[in-house]
Amino acid sequence: MAMIARFFFISAVLLSIAFGATRVFACGPDFDEALFTNIASDEMIRGNVGVIHSSYKSYYLVPAYRYLEGLGMGPEEQQAMLSRGDGAAETSGDNWFNKWAELRNNVIKDGKPVLPKGYYRDGVYRYEVKEGHEAYLNCHSAAFENAFNTLRERIGKFGRDSAEVAEWTRGQDAVFSNCERGRHIPGPVDQVMDKLIRHDRDYQIAAAHFYAGDFTVAGELFEKISAKKSSPWSGLSGYLAARAFVREATVNAEGRTVNIRAMARAESMLRSILEDETRSPYHAPARDLLDYARAMSKPAEYTRGLARALTGRNPGGEMFRYWKEYSYMLRKTDDQTRMAARKIDDLTDWILTVQDESRQSLEYALRKWRETSKPAWLVAAISKIPPDHPDTPSLLSVASKIRAGSPAYPSVQYHRIRLLAESGRHAEARKSLDRLYAEKEIKLSTADGNLFCGLRFRTSSDVGAFVRYAQRRPVCIGYSIEDCIQSLQHQDASRYGKLRYLDKDAEIVINEYVPLALLRRLAADQAMDREIRKNLAVAAFARAAVTGRDSALLEAVPVLSPFFPEAKNLLSDLAKTGSAEERSFLSAYLMLQYPAMKPYVTGNIGRGIPDGKIDSYRRNWWCAPKREMMPADPSPAESNGQPGTKAPERRTNLYPLFLSRSEIEMTEREIQDLRKSASGPNYLTDVALKWAKKKSGDPRIPHALHLAVRSTRYGCTDKDTTNYSRQAFKLLHSRYPQSKWAKRTPHYF
Repeated sequence: MAMIARFFFISAVLLSIAFGATRVFACGPDFDEALFTNIASDEMIRGNVGVIHSSYKSYYLVPAYRYLEGLGMGPEEQQAMLSRGDGAAETSGDNWFNKWAELRNNVIKDGKPVLPKGYYRDGVYRYEVKEGHEAYLNCHSAAFENAFNTLRERIGKFGRDSAEVAEWTRGQDAVFSNCERGRHIPGPVDQVMDKLIRHDRDYQIAAAHFYAGDFTVAGELFEKISAKKSSPWSGLSGYLAARAFVREATVNAEGRTVNIRAMARAESMLRSILEDETRSPYHAPARDLLDYARAMSKPAEYTRGLARALTGRNPGGEMFRYWKEYSYMLRKTDDQTRMAARKIDDLTDWILTVQDESRQSLEYALRKWRETSKPAWLVAAISKIPPDHPDTPSLLSVASKIRAGSPAYPSVQYHRIRLLAESGRHAEARKSLDRLYAEKEIKLSTADGNLFCGLRFRTSSDVGAFVRYAQRRPVCIGYSIEDCIQSLQHQDASRYGKLRYLDKDAEIVINEYVPLALLRRLAADQAMDREIRKNLAVAAFARAAVTGRDSALLEAVPVLSPFFPEAKNLLSDLAKTGSAEERSFLSAYLMLQYPAMKPYVTGNIGRGIPDGKIDSYRRNWWCAPKREMMPADPSPAESNGQPGTKAPERRTNLYPLFLSRSEIEMTEREIQDLRKSASGPNYLTDVALKWAKKKSGDPRIPHALHLAVRSTRYGCTDKDTTNYSRQAFKLLHSRYPQSKWAKRTPHYF
């Protein structure tokens, strides 16, 4: 259709005008973590498609589809996507806001802060509290550019200290005060004021209504200004009237439904502008906005047109711009529209199917694979299928025939090997993995390499392979996948080359399926990264203490000692004492001094602060393990938002293959005992209290009681914690009132 053929692109300014509200969630502390897998790389755009994951955005799935379909991407397409529009629009806004702020403050020196306060690179977002944390980009950076230029012109005409300039500036302050919230409309100016300032005020009143969300009122006011040929705002206001009705049609629409009447009114105005040669300076933005209005009226057809452009033979340098609009249409249109679009477009159908993790999407992908035999649909189907599905054997057969040079090869091989492993065919899986590692044609990204490492780790038949493949190199370190991807665009990923951590799968297996004896062995294995070995040594020591395994506790001391040289004397006392009860106290005393200690390994980068320092976000010691330890694949009934209410059934296929039956049985007993134990503060305080009541003369007791009370303030608490805290506090102050530790403990918690 004609509207699709030209592909007028919506500028960043227009996007901020018309698009509906976006949900904004409350903020909390964001902790950096190492991310290992399912992180798309720009190498996908260059042709190294890798293993496709459901979490990938269309920015990477569009190029992946082109390569899977044999369309490829030439240098122009690659450069267009990799440049990401050069990022010019993202950085220009800061300058205009700052320029406006500086100029405004030179005119009105009232010491008041410049409004609005909540400025971002692209402008100011308005929050509609009535909708529950709904936000949309309201005052774009271009608004501050316009205000700056206008104020400079008025200063040039009337003088900086003139009443006219002061009146204009106060009016503009009122306009911008609506950017974030509220409704502040400047009043009319005195009729004795210069006619230009009166025209300006008419424009400011209309703009204030616009930013306050009174879009219909704003549109009608802009229409009136447009009809006044004497106003310097006449030409622009016709376009702004249409812009206001577009916002009325989208931002103020019910749910995701476009207000057709308001949109039709906007379209009529835009056509009039395009037919008026005197308004030629506004023709280009009017065409863009008209295309947007049409897209919102017939989104499925518009999306289809964009998809055709993206899968054409030569999108060239327009590739990124096509994708940008396409991405918006996929994200912002409703489910009905998306379903209509996917019925007439294979690209959209494939992307939405890949991103859908429901059971229905599996059956749909299988049907599409049977109908088309396309590599893209083979990837979609095999990535979703479980080992016990009736179609699994046929997919495995097809997968085994995919050549190494095919863009589908990494995805298909990964899931073929995954299915072998999950079916218990471990030897076949290992053989396939070792053969893949030997393939010279295969260049795996760090993220994909970690995926295959995970499979090799799970199928390890000896401790050496278990150690080797448990350790992973992070793709990047950040607080989210999005943060990671953005950082990779600007940082050298090689800086992570020497770092090694445990990913989630290794963390679960080690915590839940590895016995104490193997924990100690792994902690002493020099092939392990030192920080990982320290993590393992702490877990072995703490688990032995918490579960009351005295002999295992003794055996853990020499493994732990190299990592805590400052605790040499305490560990020596612990090893020398002949009393199991005293050993229990000394182990608790040690753990009270190191809030990072806990009876299980913490994968990833950990707390990021010294072991002996209290973390202000309460990441200290441990919660009751039955709640905090991560169960392996809980059923839906067991993951209903009430963690720990029921221990999930343990998966026997997660035990390392090289463990004997007796070792597995030993692990079961250890984990069962661990799950019965209390949280760190409760357990440690209880041990300290028992020893204090038995050996009141031990000089270490006051310090231990002080630390115990501290743990109840900064550790994981429950209904019993206050009682433990009170007991430790009272005992410290009644028996050791003159000690420095009593003086440092003014409260219990």
